[in-house]
Amino acid sequence: MQIDEVWSTRTVGYSQAIIMTNSIFDQLQQDFQSQGMEAVLGSAEQTLRDEQRFHELFEVLKMQSRQRLGLPLLHDDSLTLNETTQRDLEDALLNACREVGFCLLRVGQIQESWGYLKHLADHQETLDEIKKVSITDENVEAIIGLLLYEGLDCDRGFELVLEKYGTCNAITTMQNAMYGRSREDRAATGTRLVYHVHRELLDSVKAHIEREEGTQPAGDKLVPLLVERDYLFQDGSYHID
Repeated sequence: MQIDEVWSTRTVGYSQAIIMTNSIFDQLQQDFQSQGMEAVLGSAEQTLRDEQRFHELFEVLKMQSRQRLGLPLLHDDSLTLNETTQRDLEDALLNACREVGFCLLRVGQIQESWGYLKHLADHQETLDEIKKVSITDENVEAIIGLLLYEGLDCDRGFELVLEKYGTCNAITTMQNAMYGRSREDRAATGTRLVYHVHRELLDSVKAHIEREEGTQPAGDKLVPLLVERDYLFQDGSYHID
């Protein structure tokens, strides 16, 4: 196969051809003529890493894996692989998913990263990488999407919902996101919601007492705070929505 055949062919699973500038293409052509396909793929890999073109990098990593196994660079449905080669190819593709997914996470393309990371059997690595991401107003929804809606860490995802969007939105989110989740996940998010509501109510009652009496009472139990403080309930007063 000639070098131009490789880069002009659309690969399975990715709808856009790998597009190279003329200067890069010319260099790859020279590498192919002087050093062979391995050098071409290595040069392409480095170029795509440098330019942070990670979707295209995935395609090159797939080609490298197939070359190492002595297979055609492009997928061929008519080709039958033995069990060992099939397993080695699958392992190589999962490694490529891991690498590209983590690259996308690190540059803030969080939703795009899941397209690769969802194929991994062990998501602890993904969680470890997510913990390294600084949460901002721009990326918090995407992070919640992975943690809560994709089920990577429902408890932490729900905690972020409470922190960023408040109790009412969290209750609605819980009703939607936790349907069909495990008992463990539902218990964890339910427990977190109960403690959050209790803390919110407690703080509100204490603030009301401070307004009336000039000092905020101590303690973390509600019932003792209500004793002999009928003003807390006068004039339709309420302390949590």
